Amino acid sequence: MIKAFYSIVLLAIAILLSGNYCVAMNDKGENNIVIAQTYYTAMAEKNIAGVAQYLDENVIFIAPLTTVVGKQEFLERVKEFFAYSANLTIRVVFGSHDQGMVVFTLDYPMPIGIVEAAALLTMQDGLISKIELFYDARLFEKRIE
Repeated sequence: MIKAFYSIVLLAIAILLSGNYCVAMNDKGENNIVIAQTYYTAMAEKNIAGVAQYLDENVIFIAPLTTVVGKQEFLERVKEFFAYSANLTIRVVFGSHDQGMVVFTLDYPMPIGIVEAAALLTMQDGLISKIELFYDARLFEKRIE
């Protein structure tokens, strides 16, 4: 899991260094970049309605500490995230075909602190059908104890 996260981060760094902040293979990829950017902007603004409008009813959310299936259950988890997190800063968004990738920084209250993360979003018919979140789950051990 950690290797996959670092591979994604290295790819994002390469894109940042190249100056290509939005990379797309076609119009569909460009649309996916817009969806990913708008969705994570709503997350950063803690805008639950903005988040909800981009989710498929059967969205699948996979993260190191949880898996959730279904829009309503996922939105309940998002509300919990909003209550606990302090800040989300988007670093880079890119995409192609039916996917978008967002690399972002989360600023949690102590004892967690700064968490670097990446999300791979799969889109279908203009909605997010799957979110795979990558981060170092060890940072959350103190909260879980």
